[in-house]
Amino acid sequence: MHLTRKADYSLLIILEIASQEGWVSLREISQKTKIPLSFTRNILYSLSKGGLILSKEGIRGGYKIARPVNDISVKNVIEASGFNLAMTLCMHSTCDKSSFCRSRKILEKINNEIIERLDHIKVKDLIYAENT
Repeated sequence: MHLTRKADYSLLIILEIASQEGWVSLREISQKTKIPLSFTRNILYSLSKGGLILSKEGIRGGYKIARPVNDISVKNVIEASGFNLAMTLCMHSTCDKSSFCRSRKILEKINNEIIERLDHIKVKDLIYAENT
């Protein structure tokens, strides 16, 4: 499993927003994360659509975290970015080899363990790890 750049940057952006008080502007997020403005805007849209951040237009607008940081998991952020956490194609679609596939069960178990672990790591944990 290899995260897309969008999934990776989504984690950087959510951490930046979560570590700020109040509303944070698009430009400030882009500058602090060193992610191009247009890509930052695209990611913010996905995070907002995923219910992880709030957006507010206007001079005093910007973005802020929508829920407590201990309620947002790494899995939530990665999924909001549009990344599919399935390790193989057969994890999320029908496979013509499923009747004789010997690796599906173990790969499915590994995939489920990864997803479970990502769901247990919260944004709060990442902020704390950053500050220690």
